[in-house]
Amino acid sequence: MYKKNDMARRHDHELIRNHVAIFDFTMGLVEITGKDARIFLDEMCVNDLAHLVPGKVMYTSILNEEAVMIDDVTFYCYSDEKFWMISPFKDNTLEWFEKHKNKRAVRFEDLSDEISLWSVQGPDSRRMLASYLKCDMTDMKYYTFMENEAGGIPIILSRTGFTGELGFEIFADSARISQIVADLLRIGKKYGVRIVESDVTLESVPTEKGLITVRDFGGTNPLEMGMEWSVNWDKPYFTGKEKLLKIKEKGPERRLMGFVASDDAIDIENESPVLVKEKVIGKVTTANYGYTVEESIGYCLIESGHAKNGEKVMVKTGGQTVEVTLCDRVFYDPQRLRINAKMDMGNLKQQNSRAYLEGKELPAAKSFKGVYAAMVTPMNRDESLNVESVKKLVDHLADESLDGILVGGSSGEYPAMGIEERKQLFKAAVKAADGRLKIAACCSANTTAGTKELCSYAGEIGVDFNLIMTPFDPPTTEESMVNYYKEIARFSKPGVIIYHYPDYTNVTLSVESIVELSREKNIYGIKNVADLTSTVSIINETRDQAFGVLTGTDETFLGTLACGGHGFMGVGACAAPKLCRRLYDSFMAGDLQKAQEYHRRLCKVMAVIFGQPFPSSLKAAVEMQGIDCGFPRKPAAAIDIDGKRQLYSVLVEAGII
Repeated sequence: MYKKNDMARRHDHELIRNHVAIFDFTMGLVEITGKDARIFLDEMCVNDLAHLVPGKVMYTSILNEEAVMIDDVTFYCYSDEKFWMISPFKDNTLEWFEKHKNKRAVRFEDLSDEISLWSVQGPDSRRMLASYLKCDMTDMKYYTFMENEAGGIPIILSRTGFTGELGFEIFADSARISQIVADLLRIGKKYGVRIVESDVTLESVPTEKGLITVRDFGGTNPLEMGMEWSVNWDKPYFTGKEKLLKIKEKGPERRLMGFVASDDAIDIENESPVLVKEKVIGKVTTANYGYTVEESIGYCLIESGHAKNGEKVMVKTGGQTVEVTLCDRVFYDPQRLRINAKMDMGNLKQQNSRAYLEGKELPAAKSFKGVYAAMVTPMNRDESLNVESVKKLVDHLADESLDGILVGGSSGEYPAMGIEERKQLFKAAVKAADGRLKIAACCSANTTAGTKELCSYAGEIGVDFNLIMTPFDPPTTEESMVNYYKEIARFSKPGVIIYHYPDYTNVTLSVESIVELSREKNIYGIKNVADLTSTVSIINETRDQAFGVLTGTDETFLGTLACGGHGFMGVGACAAPKLCRRLYDSFMAGDLQKAQEYHRRLCKVMAVIFGQPFPSSLKAAVEMQGIDCGFPRKPAAAIDIDGKRQLYSVLVEAGII
């Protein structure tokens, strides 16, 4: 059967070009580490490894001293001292590296058997993955990579591929990759996804895009391959540079050209001789049928004197002679419109990538620290949500350079609000913040289902953290509370923050339970509204975890920082954001005297606020700063005129107004 009429290959090819396909693309994977890693690799490779930044990928070739390509590889940069190398010939390349590392402080570890690589390629690949992966990857740039999670399994996701299409590649623990593949087949049904096992992934698809394999580059140099763009001539040294410079000055003796056959009913074989007037001038290195361009195409390595677009030469193959026309070897999408898309560099937080992929080390996607204002919820006179004032309040807090805000917490009257109304509040805050502040949304409800509904919505609109209060109505056991937090953490897309407020809920989590929860991969911290002794115990017992401990009590703000805590999330930062910002910054700068002064002022203000009907007093304090907050929902009591006078006086004394 002619390749042109091979319907199985055609269908696989068209699936990649028009929809999305997945396939195993595992090759040699080597981790290269050490303080000399970057210097060593830059000397081994022709491309500019010296300036490859973390989170980006680079293609390069590796030459011997005679400037002959011994491998073409891609490097993934994690840091100056850590790189991944993807190589089809990793054993030979590793032997070459060991031979040439001399006394360089550089180590090589073969991870090929432990980490699998699956490719997700095609115009629907982004939409499919966006509906599945935990972290947003829709703005990744071409040749960048990031840490992510696929169905709870840690992965490295790269915006790479060997197809010329929009596509991604997934690195995962080999013992867990089968679950990811099963998930992709399930969630990709509406896109028609399936596993491609035919050779189109190495043959017709890359050939249409001019991508080369060892068949093409074996025994050649980058100039013969038309890949001078990948050579950094400006760096002082790379292996083979001296010889390659001589070839450049003289001009390469051969060139790799594309060709189109005049007869697509003849399947041209690789290694077939190329002739001009019966004289052999080179050979075919790759020949395929291009199912998108609908032509018999390929590459040939020929004498440079004949390497001219439009020139006709003959190929002897399988006992027949076929005329081919020489051309540029990129047959499909030469403008690279399909592969180029707007992308940003991904997040890279793990030092030990293998442990990360095995699930042994899971990072917090966002750190939980700093100063967060527990916002009031502005209301209109009819007790409806005042969206305009929400924006003004968020703007005010952003202008004071806070790290984040808590929306819809206990001070924000969440028990008096319905689910849909709380969603409206979350959305208004996220829109107003516009990335200037981190958003923690209180998603607590009396049922697990209600909490999940709010968590799900918060994740959809871009909330950073979901704050979850300890369950208290109806009463439950501590074991059930721990299980509740674990269930919510595994469900929630945003990171979960424990909201521990014993005086409000009459429920106390033991330090042991909090430590247990701190080990959950999606629980990033705690807002502890309790005495300093309790907070310090949590700080001490979670010190080795990536777990933020913020106090929610104004009077323990400074003490929490002094004992190693990570910040403050409370109403004081809503009533007096500038004081709280200065308190935190002064302490972090080592100016304890200033920090103490700001803390004294804050405590005076909060003593008056909590000495009056709350949260009416907090709303009044914010209103005195020019933001209409209305009254709390009935039957909550309102602050009277005498209370307002006291409040105004202390705000003036503290320098807030």
